[in-house]
Amino acid sequence: VNIDFEKEPIGISKDGKEVYFRDVWPSTEEIAEVVKSSVLPDMFKSTYESITKGNPMWNELSVSTSTLYPWDPTSTYIH
Repeated sequence: VNIDFEKEPIGISKDGKEVYFRDVWPSTEEIAEVVKSSVLPDMFKSTYESITKGNPMWNELSVSTSTLYPWDPTSTYIH
């Protein structure tokens, strides 16, 4: 996009007037009002309430209870 949105029009209105980005872009207050009325705490609660429970398939993996990983001494990976 090679346009100076502050100086160049982005289109022409029905009545032939130049339309600038600032004419159609919402103000900070308008954005805040929409966010306040549409982004609700329950959205996050329902999404994240079980985040620490993990994935059932992940939780079913068999793991050692050791605090150290049982590296294979013949492994070529760093350990």
